[in-house]
Amino acid sequence: MDTLNVAVENLLNKFVHFLLLFFQIHGFFATLSGFGNFSAVSLISIFRCISIVGLHKITIKRRHVFMMIAVGWMCALVMVISPFTGSAPNSVYVHGTHHCSPSLKGSCLYYNVAVALVYCITIPILIVCYGLITLTIKRNADRLGKYTKRGQRPAPPIRSSDDSEITYQEETGVSYRDAFNKDSVVKNPVCNHQLVDQVSTISERIDGEHPVTQRSFKGTVDETSKRRQSRRKLSQYRRYDKRVALAGALLVSTTTVCWTPYFLVHSCSWKVTPSHGLEIFTMWLVYLNSALDPIIYTMLNKKIRNAVFQQFRCICIFLRK
Repeated sequence: MDTLNVAVENLLNKFVHFLLLFFQIHGFFATLSGFGNFSAVSLISIFRCISIVGLHKITIKRRHVFMMIAVGWMCALVMVISPFTGSAPNSVYVHGTHHCSPSLKGSCLYYNVAVALVYCITIPILIVCYGLITLTIKRNADRLGKYTKRGQRPAPPIRSSDDSEITYQEETGVSYRDAFNKDSVVKNPVCNHQLVDQVSTISERIDGEHPVTQRSFKGTVDETSKRRQSRRKLSQYRRYDKRVALAGALLVSTTTVCWTPYFLVHSCSWKVTPSHGLEIFTMWLVYLNSALDPIIYTMLNKKIRNAVFQQFRCICIFLRK
């Protein structure tokens, strides 16, 4: 009997050690996903801002991208490794959220660093970067709009046949209709040669004032095509401006909405006693934020969106078969 009790106790101790190890692993990856999301969103915003705002001033190479990725992972790992070094509370099982993570209520320093990382670093970076991108796109669109308006030159006045007839009648006293009337020509054989010379002279003068050559026609076509390209680029700038503004607004709003309830519930300075359901709700809001950011980037990028939809179509076709 004593041997059985010892065996059961050893088994329970091993199970407890396994649970503690499981809590540490779960807390490690949960914290890494949360703080890694902040680093990824901030670095993506900085990369986009440099690529668009400093297009002709800064050249981003592959090593710069690798350095940015390394810095992002290092910042996330600092927050994750802190509980293992003793500078922050260890990951424990919280009954209210059924979740293993460092307790923010146990260390005000860790709580303040986490709050500063979200509201003093990540969100300001998003606002500044996407604001600069939006201003740059609007400035380029305004320049292109001015160029398009300046390129729309008024066409030269073209004299109609009525104007030519009036001019000829004022100079000769005879209208075109009378000049080319057979009866008039027959009745006035002496003036026949004179009328023909005057008509040809005025026709040559009109053609000389407004010549229609192949070169002028080609230049008109080129200007028309340039104006169309300018309008097309202007519409593309405006659509891209809307997408960038929408992406920035969504990222800032989702980060604020998803993390604010969690920090309020787990505050170390305020004595808050939330209900069990509220704690679970705030925990899943944090998880939702990590899932929403990739969805936002995917849905607002046409190329990536089409590739994702194509994969879903392939999966649906495979399941139907």
